Amino acid sequence: MLHMAILSICMRTTVDLPDELLRQARTRAAEEGTTLTALLTEGLRLRLSGAPGGRRRQRKLPASAAGGGLQPWIDPSSNASLLDAADDDAPT
Repeated sequence: MLHMAILSICMRTTVDLPDELLRQARTRAAEEGTTLTALLTEGLRLRLSGAPGGRRRQRKLPASAAGGGLQPWIDPSSNASLLDAADDDAPT
């Protein structure tokens, strides 16, 4: 009978975290019955996998072909107009 051993290699590192964030992480780990290491590992895996809830994907706003800049229907002083432009390529 052939036995294979699976070796998991882990590296130790030092990370500086804000005190309040570390306190919250330790509390959450205790509430979930897990370790701080497991909680941090899960968080990093989620963030690095591109899972929803991570950083929002940046969208390129449509630019006018006539000299560059925003399309004429986009009001740069209006958040609603800019967000609408990021969602659609046509005015509403």
